[in-house]
Amino acid sequence: MIKKSLIFFISLSLLNCGIARQRMEISDYLIYQKGKEIIGNDNLNSFIFENDLKNIPFQQFLSAKFKSNSLQEREIKVTIEGGKYKLLFYDNDEFEKYIGNSNFAIKNQESESNKTGNQSKFIAISVINDKNEDCLSEQSLYQNIVVSYLKKLKDEYLKQ
Repeated sequence: MIKKSLIFFISLSLLNCGIARQRMEISDYLIYQKGKEIIGNDNLNSFIFENDLKNIPFQQFLSAKFKSNSLQEREIKVTIEGGKYKLLFYDNDEFEKYIGNSNFAIKNQESESNKTGNQSKFIAISVINDKNEDCLSEQSLYQNIVVSYLKKLKDEYLKQ
């Protein structure tokens, strides 16, 4: 009886240790389907890319680019090709709640001394238009316009 119990616990612990969760590596960017929830929509899609932790914090970059008065701004209104959009940024807690850091593998790890501030490893942005529609949805007519804009914004930030 003791032998059977011991074998059971050893096999159970080996199974728990041996099951590794698949993690995605983001080479450029990724459109993820389970983001923030807003009124009138299910979960929004989000544009995700890996942060360069040697850069200035992303919120500081956004504040300078859009001439915002606050580093805590989580929504910014922009005009892209004549259309009005709202960019919704995820903080660390929201990213973990809706997306989860454990779903992604970090490609460019940095030591603590190379990091600037307390930055998240990934940046996530959702976008809605003035009709409250998810502009990153595959069904959206605005997806190509918005993704092109976000790619340019990402590239501008990472070049700093």
